[in-house]
Amino acid sequence: MNFKHRVLKPALEELEMDMDINLHTFRHTSVRIARESGSDVEAISKRIGHKDVSTTSRVYSKLFKSVDIKLSASLDEYLKELKIS
Repeated sequence: MNFKHRVLKPALEELEMDMDINLHTFRHTSVRIARESGSDVEAISKRIGHKDVSTTSRVYSKLFKSVDIKLSASLDEYLKELKIS
């Protein structure tokens, strides 16, 4: 029996979580958290073991776009605060 059936599925049942969660879900979440915390794509790419940054950018492009919009808005707000002070 593999990890999914031995460990993951019983844990999801016990926690009453969505049974469609898989190991890639955790990988995707890890990438999202890293990007939202300000990590650059190159660092994320190395962390998850992609051969090159273009693979990471291609696979997670939709995720990065939404996160980059939030980061850009945060930077705009910060710059506005600097000009006021």
